[in-house]
Amino acid sequence: MTANFNKDNLKEGMTVYLLYTGYDLSVGKYAPRKKYSITEGIISEMGKNYLKVNTEGQKSCFGFNEETGQIWQDPKESDSVYGLEIYGKKETAKEAAIRYKLIKETSVLIGSISCLLDRYPVRDLKILNNFAKMVNSERTSLGHTMEGFLDTLPSDIKDSFYRKIWADHVYEDIRGMDMKVSKERAKKVSRDYVDGRYDCNLSYWDNLNNLLEEIPEEQTKQECISLHECLTKRLQTEVSAIHRCSAIDIDFINNEGIEDETQIYVYHNILTRAGTKEAEELFRSLEKELGANRNRIISCTVVASAETVEELDKLLD
Repeated sequence: MTANFNKDNLKEGMTVYLLYTGYDLSVGKYAPRKKYSITEGIISEMGKNYLKVNTEGQKSCFGFNEETGQIWQDPKESDSVYGLEIYGKKETAKEAAIRYKLIKETSVLIGSISCLLDRYPVRDLKILNNFAKMVNSERTSLGHTMEGFLDTLPSDIKDSFYRKIWADHVYEDIRGMDMKVSKERAKKVSRDYVDGRYDCNLSYWDNLNNLLEEIPEEQTKQECISLHECLTKRLQTEVSAIHRCSAIDIDFINNEGIEDETQIYVYHNILTRAGTKEAEELFRSLEKELGANRNRIISCTVVASAETVEELDKLLD
């Protein structure tokens, strides 16, 4: 399927490019081509909602919908192998082939879902792929590997990495100054600081204090929801896959109106009813000790997950 399909951009006799994705080899159509290969063809016929392409003595038929901008190969009307996508420019077909390869390789390396990677531009997919290879590298020197990875990055991406790491350090300093400062307020102040909102004539700490005064708690006040809703509808995750046992960070507003957090361990899959019930019962047992209320929850985040308790313990060490 090609993106942003426009019937008016294609005409009979026009040269087009067919990308073989290897989508389905079970339909018995001719010998399979090399995956992600590109074949040149000529549009031989165009109808109201279809077009036919001749290539290498074979015919491929595509149906399309002008309203949705979608186009797809019709296997019943095609002589050639199924799994072709049509593009008006060879460069676009090549970029699509690169995208397919990167999504497949990156998703295998980091355990991500391909459809979630599909929104990234090719340049960002290359960066993700390089990073995934670095993480999976068997080299003993991670520092050396990281240095090589950073050398592959464009200057603007390097700058964003630098500012993110810098902001994390500033965030920790702010939380260390006063734990009553909420996480969101600390994040806002740290982001503003690294983005250049400071006075060079003042000390680092004076600048942070000034920003804290300029950004009151009300501007970053978090919405509170119930623990049940947070677990079942707004659960966040920092892991590539959720297994049976999980460690979950719960951020909440305590009885003094201050943002606080705790970590619980759940030994039923948190995506199941049993896991949700276990988490709710455990948090309820801690409410008095924490000065918490199950209806004043900010967020729930899975920070580690494994199939066994022993594996989970190792992840948290």
